[in-house]
Amino acid sequence: METGPPCADPVVLLSGANGNSLMWHRYIAPIARRRTVIAVDTVGEPGASIQSAPLTGAEDGAR
Repeated sequence: METGPPCADPVVLLSGANGNSLMWHRYIAPIARRRTVIAVDTVGEPGASIQSAPLTGAEDGAR
């Protein structure tokens, strides 16, 4: 998800384990008034990301 002024400095929101970008919902609007907000769903965790290959270890998750 990306929102906010397109030319502003971006803020990337990463969720913790077993979470997704929904955890940031109450903070996105205030931040997006001045910054571009990018909220990422981590592959392998709940959310809208689509996993295209199996994750067999931490290295796969990092890629």
